[in-house]
Amino acid sequence: MLNPAKKHENNHGKLVALLASDDKYLSCAYEIEKAFSIDENFTAEKNLVTELLDLMALLPSSEKIKIWLETLDEINKKGEEYRWDDHAKTRSGGNPMGGKLEIYPIPAFILQPSNFHSSDQAVGLKALFLYHLIHRNEDHQLDTCATHLRRAISPKSRWIRLIKAFPKLSTFDDYHEKLKGFLNHPKVTSALDQDRELHNALKRISETPSLIGSVKLTPKPELKPLPLLSLQPKIKNNTTPLPDGNNGSIWSVFTRDFIDNEHLNEPNQQNLVYFFSDQDSEEQGTADFQSLDIEVEQSLAESRYWLSRVEKLVPNDYGRFTKVERLSLVKFIKEKIASHSKHESMAAGLIGLMYLTGFNLDDLWQVKLGKEGGFQENGFYRRPIKLPQNSFKPDADQQQYFQPVANQLLLPLPEPIASWLSELSIDKFLNFEAVFELKLDEAKSLIYSALNDLRKQTRLDRIRPERLPTALALEATLKFRNPLITYLIASRETQAPPMLSYYAVHSVQELVECYKQVVSSLLEPEC
Repeated sequence: MLNPAKKHENNHGKLVALLASDDKYLSCAYEIEKAFSIDENFTAEKNLVTELLDLMALLPSSEKIKIWLETLDEINKKGEEYRWDDHAKTRSGGNPMGGKLEIYPIPAFILQPSNFHSSDQAVGLKALFLYHLIHRNEDHQLDTCATHLRRAISPKSRWIRLIKAFPKLSTFDDYHEKLKGFLNHPKVTSALDQDRELHNALKRISETPSLIGSVKLTPKPELKPLPLLSLQPKIKNNTTPLPDGNNGSIWSVFTRDFIDNEHLNEPNQQNLVYFFSDQDSEEQGTADFQSLDIEVEQSLAESRYWLSRVEKLVPNDYGRFTKVERLSLVKFIKEKIASHSKHESMAAGLIGLMYLTGFNLDDLWQVKLGKEGGFQENGFYRRPIKLPQNSFKPDADQQQYFQPVANQLLLPLPEPIASWLSELSIDKFLNFEAVFELKLDEAKSLIYSALNDLRKQTRLDRIRPERLPTALALEATLKFRNPLITYLIASRETQAPPMLSYYAVHSVQELVECYKQVVSSLLEPEC
């Protein structure tokens, strides 16, 4: 076993480097670095420490928080002695971690600037997240949670108007209860159902166990916010008051043409945006939202997104796994799926399914198994085909002139996933939860732990659970440059068909062959 001095010399990041090997805060500094994944390549140590000191002043008192606060204060003093500097902000939403958002997801969230109108709400989410991190930091598995929260609060977020309606942090215990109540509101739940990952992230930090003590914040003078809707919809019977005494209402409106400029290569899963408007905005004019053809607007917006995806994606895109990353991931799956350890084999199989089907773990847990389900014991994967809305449908007289239209694809999963499924005897079960006798959170814990081990072994820090489901769609897009093929073999349930689906036709055999080619590229990459 290494002695502390040797460990301090060879295995630390930028924060520990500021302390002496016999410093009484050294142990806690290591703990902080582990929680935030800080290493010797981390470049925003002053930014992070300064922000953490501000946030921790808002947290309730506890022994753990007191130790962290003293340690960070000592690190800050040492940093000032060495004249450390803030790391420059970047064009990635003004985040100092720009370019390394996926490598350091938790610091990236803590350092993410928010929209002016939702800054207080963003501080509340960061404080609650930090409390959760501090008290469960040994194996917190909050990287994915931090990524989704960062995107939600960023200045260009598609969720910014809903985030503005979140409760503000005044007293910590009170904020925790208000946030839980807000997230259970029917309109908020309906909105967040469009992005299950964000919903799960918010639920996770809102389910923080008993919060002791509270700190009253010094009230800040309130600036009257600008109305976020300049026009008052005529549809008044669809408005629902916000919980917890917030003034205003939420209207559900379909987005017309939204693309997240910060994350062009990640699937846009949101169909609905919920707009918050204060009372003052009700006096400003009217707009007839009933004149919108909502279904057509939704289809057009998402189709343009798919077309933009096809046009802009390049082989060296940051969102795509490199050849080395794909080879390492595939080797890991093949080795671990054959393991005698039930948990290792289970984690590898689920990782393989996420990688080769485009499902995230939440999606997989919803899929039914068996002959009529999504995954069959013979290694086939059933994928339903969702036809475009209001498309042409021949009547009975015209039907004889048309070939039948398929409503599903049966896609062959490759080895070793096919054999792994057959060994599970899935026809006896309803879903993966019953097969493995695991809750969703337990399955996530297994996968996070397995991928964390892989990252440590390979030092390939981009192999993370949130990136796995996007691999199939990225590869299909690059291989065929056809948004309809990408949609049919790799889309998610919340995504509508592209406009091309109204005109183009692909046979089932052609699509099965396309899927085989894409999967082959994922398993045996050439570039």
